[in-house]
Amino acid sequence: MTGPPPPEGNPQAPAAADGDPVAYMLAVMKDNEADPARRDHMAKSVAPFVRPKAGAGRADGRELLEQAVAGARASLARKLGRLAEVAGKRDGPAG
Repeated sequence: MTGPPPPEGNPQAPAAADGDPVAYMLAVMKDNEADPARRDHMAKSVAPFVRPKAGAGRADGRELLEQAVAGARASLARKLGRLAEVAGKRDGPAG
């Protein structure tokens, strides 16, 4: 890693962090000379701050359930309609 030497007291602390924890974790993660296990730990730790959670911005669980139920009802209605058509053709005209 280039730049000024790390602060005294923690020889592994990247100097580029400037007191920002997210910048610190990113600097360690990108430091090819840092221990791989430490880089992995920093990558896992910083992920929530730089990447949105899966499903963020999506509908809540209740809304998703309601949409699924509405879709299932519509599908069932189509299938029952087709079944009634087939049954009507098979039985012939009523009367």
